[in-house]
Formats: sequence, structure tokens, C-alpha cells
Amino acid sequence: MKGQWLLVAIALLTGFVLGAVACDETPQAGADSRVSDFLKVGQHYMAIGSDANYYELAVSEIVNDSWIVASTEYGDGWLNVNQLVYIWQERGR
Repeated sequence: MKGQWLLVAIALLTGFVLGAVACDETPQAGADSRVSDFLKVGQHYMAIGSDANYYELAVSEIVNDSWIVASTEYGDGWLNVNQLVYIWQERGR
């Protein structure tokens, strides 16, 4: 019986540590960003990702130097701009 409680305690401690690590990696809202030097909220862009696919996106929010909130053909969500190889502003929008 003591062995079962020890396993439960280890599992709970592991879950707590993994949760703390995941929370630590969450981007900070409103942080200063080099991304904001180029990307502007409300603007539309085309991009090529590291997967060599093309993406059309509209920037909704710049969270920090790595993350933006964007609307894409796949829906709205967080986008890691470090995964983009090339990005340019769409003409006529």
C-alpha cells in the first residue's frame, strides 16, 4: 500500500512540474517586440513557412517577439513567426 501512495505522490509532483514548465513557456502579452517593427495589427500579409507552404494571414495582435494572433484560412489562432521563412505585405489591401 505504501508503494501505491509513493507512485501517486510521484505522479502528482511530475504533473505539477510539467504544468509549471508549460506555463513558463506561455508568451507574455504586451511585450516589446522587433516583430512590431515590420508587422502591423490589422494588416494582411503573405508568408512562406518553414514547411515551404504559402500562407495568407491578417495580424490581430502582436503578443511578443515570437508570437502573434492571426486570422488565416485555417481560422484564428496563435502563430509563431519564427516558423516563417519569408513574409511580405499584400498589395491592395
